[in-house]
Formats: sequence, structure tokens, C-alpha cells
Amino acid sequence: MTYVYQLTGFSDPVYAEAFVSVNQFDISLDVLLVNQTNDTLQNLTLELSTLGDHKLLEKPRPITLAAQDFANVCAKIKVKVREESMPCFVQVSSTENGIIFGNIVYDTRGSAGESNWIVLSDIRIDILEYIQPATCSDSDFRTMWSDFDWENKVSL
Repeated sequence: MTYVYQLTGFSDPVYAEAFVSVNQFDISLDVLLVNQTNDTLQNLTLELSTLGDHKLLEKPRPITLAAQDFANVCAKIKVKVREESMPCFVQVSSTENGIIFGNIVYDTRGSAGESNWIVLSDIRIDILEYIQPATCSDSDFRTMWSDFDWENKVSL
């Protein structure tokens, strides 16, 4: 599954949009950064964080972006999973949807050490992105059903 998310507005000094690709438990972000100013932006850093059972594997490195220039920055995110001994079963360790959020930080020449910040729009990753059809035998299903007895017991 692939999606494109607009992370900043057209009037922001840096326009950003992310091409998000979900492949089972791996999420790849290819972020387009466009300098819309007439200044060179130094130490431009895409800072990302996650909520839910997602972990940022690859932190983007700072770049320098010339006036009216653009660059692509990549980041990789992994969903924490718990694999069972049964071959047809992989369980995401939470039923929470994942949220990727962050900001862009950059310096300009003559800014006297003050950094500029742009808050990014959130990227929401739906738990249904990880669910794929699978098959298992009747005996494996019964074993899994008894292992997860908390799911089929309701106290009144």
C-alpha cells in the first residue's frame, strides 16, 4: 500500500510531502523537501517520532538546501511484532493505530544561532494495513483459540 501525505502547507518556508509505503511490518517514508525561500537553509533536519508499536529505524541526516531547491529524505519505520511458534500466526503487539509525527528544524545564515521550526501534519498508519488473509489448519485454529482464552470469556 502506498499513500502521499502533505506534511506542511504551501505557504510554509519548507514544503514537505511524504510518499509512504507499507509492506507488511515495514514502513518507508520518502519525504520531498522544497525550500520556498530565497535563503540557503543549513542543518535542515527532518525529526520524526512515532506513537504506538512503531520504531524509527533510520533517522534522516541533516542536509543543506539551497534557495528554491529541493531534496528527498528517507526514513524507515518498523512495527513491533510478536511471532508465535505456529507458522500461520503473527501478532502485532498492540491494536493501536500508529501515528508518525515530527517537525522540520533548520538554520539560516545570519540567524545568530536561532533555529526555525515547522511542525508537520501527522501521518496515521491504520492497523488494517498489516492484516493479510492467511490460512491455518483446524487443529492450529483450535490451539490458538484456547491460547487466547481471554478473548472468548466475558465476565458478567
